[in-house]
Amino acid sequence: MNQTPNSEPKVNCTLKGQVIDRDSEALVLFKAITADPRRAPKIVIPIENGRFEYQLKEVYIEKYILAFKEEIDKGGFMAIRFFAEEGEVVFQLYPRDRARETSFVGGPVNAELKAYWEYVKKKLGDGSEIVKEKIKELHQAGKYFSKEWNDTYKALIAAEVDEQKDELKSKLDTLRKEKKDLTPEGRKVHETHNAFYLKSLECRNQYIDDHQSYVSYFFLLQSLRSRTFESEYFDNDHFDLERARRQYQKLAEKFPHHPYTPMAKKILDSYTAVKVGGHLVDFIASDLEGRPHRFSALAKDKVVLLDLWATTCGSCIRKSRTVVPVYEDFKNQGFTVISVARAFNNTDRVSEILEKERFPWLTLTELDDEQEIWMKYGIPFSSGATFLIDEKGEIREINPSAGSIRKLLEER
Repeated sequence: MNQTPNSEPKVNCTLKGQVIDRDSEALVLFKAITADPRRAPKIVIPIENGRFEYQLKEVYIEKYILAFKEEIDKGGFMAIRFFAEEGEVVFQLYPRDRARETSFVGGPVNAELKAYWEYVKKKLGDGSEIVKEKIKELHQAGKYFSKEWNDTYKALIAAEVDEQKDELKSKLDTLRKEKKDLTPEGRKVHETHNAFYLKSLECRNQYIDDHQSYVSYFFLLQSLRSRTFESEYFDNDHFDLERARRQYQKLAEKFPHHPYTPMAKKILDSYTAVKVGGHLVDFIASDLEGRPHRFSALAKDKVVLLDLWATTCGSCIRKSRTVVPVYEDFKNQGFTVISVARAFNNTDRVSEILEKERFPWLTLTELDDEQEIWMKYGIPFSSGATFLIDEKGEIREINPSAGSIRKLLEER
């Protein structure tokens, strides 16, 4: 382990192991905390005669993910999560249908990780596993999702026209929000599963409160990252921002030079930077021709809808369509829309979408998160969001409907 004054120690970690009853050619290794795991820098590790070995040199003690390359290529993968630490981490990897047999052995950091999961298992008891098995049972019997959900999903799979796909995806979103996606039996077991999940979140939070370690620091980042999912998935937002700040202060004090420290601070700051009643956050972004634009200049003396959307977010684009009539009615009355499209590697997909949608307003691009616009607006792990901002730069509403925008403009 190498460490200089005022620095975080770096380690050399050898990963080695055996792949059992599975014919795979390679594994993929990447860090567990990334904005998008599909685009995270990856290391390919070849498997030869059922065995593999790779050395991580001079790396921080961080959590990594190991997965089979063919699963990564298909888009869905079984993740083996572990910490890179000084010495060896030895794996035994099995096929997906024998995932519970997969195991690894490392040093004290990985031992702490395993001890935590044993603690959670003991705290939750057998109930959590029983519920998971019941959900699996209902899935297999076709009794988990409602008939309307299943019919809509089948239609979506069969759909060939983009407009039809968008309409069906929107219907699935509505069914979920209205709680019409599950059968009565499915809903009951789903809510039981949610109760166990919330209990596991409290276990995680209590662990972070009581421990200042690499493991607990990762859990804090995991909590910050999953905030968006949890606030959308549950009826109430169970994320306690002040508690997260207290946890961060303790961990940052112990690990001031670890890469998790600036990462956590940036995310925490982003969650409070933008709120209703607050002021717009300025940024510079380029249009598709490469011309830079300053947002505050575009928004000056206007009511503006800032529309942030990712090229992978169909629901974001559907919502943008609903704003077109409002824009056409009020574009000459001090109202405008500024879109920012988030893309990775290149803007080809942005061009394709705009060619199809023909949005009548200016669209800028955020390529590879270079300007950190999503972070600045408190949605680093979301696909997108909209912000209604008045002439003074005050944020009046977040994620307003087209009707809400129209009402504000009519009342001016």
